[in-house]
Amino acid sequence: MAMAVLTGVALLCYLANLLMVSPAAVTTPTTAADPATVTGPSANVSPAAAVKEQQMHTETVMIYFDDLDAMGVVHNWRYATLLERALAGYWTRAGWPYDPGQPRFAEVVFAVREFAITYHTPIARIGTVGVRFWLDHLGTSSLIYGFQVLSGDGSVVHAEGRRVQVRLDPVTLRPAAIGPELREACRQLLAPDEADARAVA
Repeated sequence: MAMAVLTGVALLCYLANLLMVSPAAVTTPTTAADPATVTGPSANVSPAAAVKEQQMHTETVMIYFDDLDAMGVVHNWRYATLLERALAGYWTRAGWPYDPGQPRFAEVVFAVREFAITYHTPIARIGTVGVRFWLDHLGTSSLIYGFQVLSGDGSVVHAEGRRVQVRLDPVTLRPAAIGPELREACRQLLAPDEADARAVA
């Protein structure tokens, strides 16, 4: 798979950004609601969409004063940080913390190859929001997250997008296969269509 050459400095900057995420900033996670009782943007979903929602995971994350810009709304690039906080909380509890002192750290050295986002409604306050995410694709060395940033009650979609990550060998900085244990853990987030396709293959 073609990939832009990453310098050691770029990787170190990326890892430093990960390590700035404090697990304490992530509060208790919630799971997708029962399609029969869900309200807001997930109401009246089709059966296929309801099944997919069961593969989604929602983390409650905190918005701080310094996440706001001069206009009093969350700065556009802080949405990437909100996703980072959510993923850090989820994977830390799953046993793959972003901590160089932990034995599994080498397995979670990923570089972000692509980040795309569409903004819908500004967030104009501090407090908590929900970050819902799932995996649209799980490849040999890469994975694709889909995500939404939601209001605390889930009734408003503030933004949505996707993030493509590539696992790197920490020594060579070249793409490396995702290990079997981590791959199995990733399957818990895999969208049904992709999971079914891999099962057939």
